[in-house]
Amino acid sequence: MKIKDKVKILSKTAIGYEQSQDWLDNKYPKRRGYVVAIKEEKNFITVGRIPSINSGNYFRKSDLKVINKNQSSKPKSRFKVGDKITGLDKIPYGITTKDAIMKIVRILPDNEIKVKIIQHKSKYASQIGKIFQVDVKHFKKVKEPLMKFKTFKTMNTKNPIYWECIKGKHKKFWAAKIIIEADVPTSTSGKSVTQKYVLFRKWGRIGNASQTMKNEFDDLYTAEQELEKLIRDKEYKGYKPIF
Repeated sequence: MKIKDKVKILSKTAIGYEQSQDWLDNKYPKRRGYVVAIKEEKNFITVGRIPSINSGNYFRKSDLKVINKNQSSKPKSRFKVGDKITGLDKIPYGITTKDAIMKIVRILPDNEIKVKIIQHKSKYASQIGKIFQVDVKHFKKVKEPLMKFKTFKTMNTKNPIYWECIKGKHKKFWAAKIIIEADVPTSTSGKSVTQKYVLFRKWGRIGNASQTMKNEFDDLYTAEQELEKLIRDKEYKGYKPIF
């Protein structure tokens, strides 16, 4: 048994703990963890949930069983890296749900996978691009496109996006556009002409003073991805597109 070995816990609880078996099952899902430290003189092994962090609970060496690679359970073969998936109806996760489309970026042991959110139609649109580790049993493969999102063209800077939200006496607006600006060098700098993409936003109550903000990006794709996240957020809050 050595550091970072994956082990199965055979005992009912950790050394020095009187907690119930449920505590152990909750802290170490499927009663599995990683060896993060070894005390040979006491024959104690420290088991943690993450192999790279030296933190966990003490167990006797005899209460642990090393899991070899050929003994570890493997993810279901119906998924592979690059597959697009979505959540099932009943799922224990709050973000990686049926409201999201995710791309599998890594297959892990024990029926787990790492997924990257590529679309989301709820308040969690800001999570697009982030990676989560989940259990494969809560997901299904999807055909593209699954979600009927509108396509917002931002290539033409003459056509800004303008949305409004009217709820009772409250009337608000939100506008955005991407502007392409050229960074022209001086005659002595020797640098070439470069472009930057500026996401410009303006919002506030209709008829009152508005607020503005701008963010610069090195490429158009990143700027459009950020704009899409903002649009999903406004859509969730009840804003409607005017043009």
